[in-house]
Amino acid sequence: MIKNSLILALPVILAACGGSTDTVQNPFTNTSSGGGAGYTGPAPRDEDVNDFMNTVWVGLKSELRCGQCHDSDGQASDYPFVNDLDVNAAFDFVQSRNLVNLNDPAGSRLVTKVSNDLHGCWQPGFESVCAETIENMITNWAGDFDNTTARAIQLEAPAIKDIENSKNYPDTATTDPDPNDATDTSFAETVYPLLTQHCDSCHYEEGASQQQQPFFANPVDVDSSYEAAKTKINIDTPANSRFVDRLLDGHQCWTGPSPMECAQDAEDMRLAIADFAGSINPVQINPLLVTSKALLLLEDGIVASGGNRHEADTIALYEFKAGTGDKAFDTSGVGEAMDLTLTSGVSWLGAYGLDFTGGKAQANIGSSQKLYDLIQISQEYSIEAWTIPANVTQEDTSIIGYDVGPSQKNFALTQTLYNYNFSNRSDQSDAKGDAFISSEDAGEILQSSLQHVVVTYSNVNGRQIYVNGELLDVDDPVSGSTSIANWDPTFAFVLGQNANNGQGWEGKLRMVAIHNRVLTPEQVMQNFEVGVGQKYFLLFSVSEELAGTIPSCLPDVDTHNCFIKMEVSQFDNYGYLFLEPTFINLDSSWVPTGDITIKNIRIGINGKEAVSGQSFANMEVNVNSAEYTSAEGQLLSRKGAVIALEKGAADDIFFLTFEVLANNTFNYVDISPIPPVLSNADPVSDIGVRTFDEINETIARMTGIPVTNAAVNGVFQQYRQQLPAIEDLDAFLSSHQMAIAQLALTSCSERVEYDSNSSNTPVMFTNFDFSQSAEVAFDDQAERDNAIDPVLTAVLSSGLGTQPDAADVKGSLGDISVQQTLDWGDGTGDYDSLITEMLKCPLPDDPHFKEDPNNPGQALFPCNINNDINTVGRTKEIVKAICAAAVGSAAMLIQ
Repeated sequence: MIKNSLILALPVILAACGGSTDTVQNPFTNTSSGGGAGYTGPAPRDEDVNDFMNTVWVGLKSELRCGQCHDSDGQASDYPFVNDLDVNAAFDFVQSRNLVNLNDPAGSRLVTKVSNDLHGCWQPGFESVCAETIENMITNWAGDFDNTTARAIQLEAPAIKDIENSKNYPDTATTDPDPNDATDTSFAETVYPLLTQHCDSCHYEEGASQQQQPFFANPVDVDSSYEAAKTKINIDTPANSRFVDRLLDGHQCWTGPSPMECAQDAEDMRLAIADFAGSINPVQINPLLVTSKALLLLEDGIVASGGNRHEADTIALYEFKAGTGDKAFDTSGVGEAMDLTLTSGVSWLGAYGLDFTGGKAQANIGSSQKLYDLIQISQEYSIEAWTIPANVTQEDTSIIGYDVGPSQKNFALTQTLYNYNFSNRSDQSDAKGDAFISSEDAGEILQSSLQHVVVTYSNVNGRQIYVNGELLDVDDPVSGSTSIANWDPTFAFVLGQNANNGQGWEGKLRMVAIHNRVLTPEQVMQNFEVGVGQKYFLLFSVSEELAGTIPSCLPDVDTHNCFIKMEVSQFDNYGYLFLEPTFINLDSSWVPTGDITIKNIRIGINGKEAVSGQSFANMEVNVNSAEYTSAEGQLLSRKGAVIALEKGAADDIFFLTFEVLANNTFNYVDISPIPPVLSNADPVSDIGVRTFDEINETIARMTGIPVTNAAVNGVFQQYRQQLPAIEDLDAFLSSHQMAIAQLALTSCSERVEYDSNSSNTPVMFTNFDFSQSAEVAFDDQAERDNAIDPVLTAVLSSGLGTQPDAADVKGSLGDISVQQTLDWGDGTGDYDSLITEMLKCPLPDDPHFKEDPNNPGQALFPCNINNDINTVGRTKEIVKAICAAAVGSAAMLIQ
């Protein structure tokens, strides 16, 4: 095929080929989005034209994209690469003008025209989104490359920069950069007044209804505003500040909407920033340090793609690169873009991603229908995401869903404590896709860290879950072939909640993709190894320092060959991640002839060494011929380092320092740490609750029924997710107590059944007579004590100085004389001890009848028809209740 020949050679020249092949019906039917339903021209003449039609042409021909100008009669009809009358003519025009490079989609003219020339983007201000969408369309046309055809990363020496003295932000918003000057030029007195006066209607978290992060205009907290504003201020060149640029673009100008008025507002902001920045004295770097040259991440970094993702069947893709605004763009290039609208409670991550703290990102029903259309064709799909759950205490929260609410879902990826759950609606499930499959409880797979999660479904092989490239051993309760023909096309695709604003999830999403095929284990691992986010290689030149030892490092004044290579990414809104420092000489003929010592590397930022995060400051490696290769260099450390972000990825300047670099040394003296400042935060409780495994083991110790008991273990596995996962009292929920009650009652039931069996020797209730009816067995206090005292001994025998009083507990459990007034929630009522109440088993018209306040007409402790107080069965029920009430109480739970 033509496209296969294109993959092999550059420059790309598309040549038409003859012959005819059967065409595939275009699945997209929405003509407003570029679909082919309205096309009445000649059929694609061959497979190549058909592929072009279904990937590039169909995606770009909408008048909302390129069709307004570049179709058969548009403003640029002399450039008709989306000719709407003849797709074959459109294909021929693309080949004749070399508009597409299937070997390098990003280098295609259709892409660079948008990204470099800023021409024709249908999302004004987000040219990179348009470029990435077209790139993905072309990638889809090219087909799926295997790893052997992936383009290698070419390491090229960056422009050489010396480390210059750099300005750094003052410690606090109220710190005057120049206290010797009579004028206070702190952030609080210069920039902050403009922000709070003119921006607080949106950029203040408690302001008007249009709150938007970052919250740099908080009128009551200048320090939080300062932290949020730093990356919007350029203290080296105030005119380049984001605050100034946005005003020049006409964003929320306060004087008026005209360009002249906006220019005046921008100048006022520039002057305020200049006043603040002008008094900041540059940091003077220590001239004795052994250093590398300096680098800027975005300007000098080499994109570290690491390999190609498998995206041949991707029908929706969110890499969250926009970083601003209320839209997250679908850049898959397939069908109508399923863009997401962000609500309050969703904010952007600086390193690509969304942070969910109570909001959602949702597509409209119309664009969501492409999921229905394309997955119904394949009858299989995969959901792929890079997630960072905020905690492991969330229950039944929706990470990714295609639904209309909690009870109506086509599919859903959810979290319950340590588990990922996957629901799929089929002819063998209910309307919300249950029974779901879940990661193994005991595995504690889900963690509050960056994880790659893939769930797959096919109508033949069912459902699977992968985490960090590994297939989990999870059985699908739905066996055999299934059908998803009962999916509802009117549902919406949504992240962070369900479409009805419920099941709110907290955490971060770094990437989300939907595929209309099942990813194979190899493809899942391939995408996991590629990773996620904005990653670069930085080549820190050490050529000048090593030239005397390695002449090839600096063969001439302008050529630098020796570098410390690091993979660097913006980790989050607050820091950078540095990985795998590697020594490499770009002169491929060089081989080490002896040991070259590199010891204790530190990362510098903006003219000084970073205060914390120096993971490479305790290493010593000898570069030698045994470990060095010309292609890869020599890895110096497998550790990672997180360095605090200061000015932002575009402006922070990095460099490296060394204690030993071959013959160059610096005697480093550790600085004494700054004494910690005591916090005024609320005090933390000295007590907490037992967690799930501790509860299970404690109840076993109290009752003597081991955790391996079949009945107990079954209940524990069933309710394990519903038991406390952390010790914090504030995180304890009513659902936790319900699970504890079930576990306590099961253990106590097993204990009573064993001890009441006449063929067994009692273990706990050694003096109690289970052969009597309840009415006789609990007739006096001494007989009651025989049932209560063993329980109190088991629960309150720890000798703790602080625990429930034994007499009070006994009174509540079975003291004949005890009468109490209890709060039922909707009122109060009299209540005798537990035993006394359970001995009341009359009908509602009897004066001894005790009504359940939550169930009118029902007894508080109902008796079975043949199991009233005159039976031995009721006797055992009462002893079980005594045991469960004590074992499942706070006396067991609190620690």
